[in-house]
Amino acid sequence: MEEAYAEPTPAAGTEDDSSAGDVYLIPLLDVADRSVLAELGAGVAAARGLELIEEVPVFLIRREDLPAYLEAETSEADREARRSEGLIFRLLGVIGEDDSYGALLDGIFRGLVLGF
Repeated sequence: MEEAYAEPTPAAGTEDDSSAGDVYLIPLLDVADRSVLAELGAGVAAARGLELIEEVPVFLIRREDLPAYLEAETSEADREARRSEGLIFRLLGVIGEDDSYGALLDGIFRGLVLGF
């Protein structure tokens, strides 16, 4: 019987990055899970009218590792855009003066994201 999950391995670019902490990506090995993902990928390709050029790597990530992973993968341009978006939402009254737009987004990712 094949194991469903492999041993976690450090995320690319995080071994020497102290800001990333110990972020581990877990390769998905379960044949049934990979089959479902292949069907989803084929369906998305068909719906978009595009061919899948190459297999998309699939990993699991522990919920507690997600904030560090997202931080390590966020560019300075993305951080600047997040600051601008936060200012716009604050000016529009969507979020309060004391609310952190970044913290609100992080909460969404931690609580709702099943895949990205």
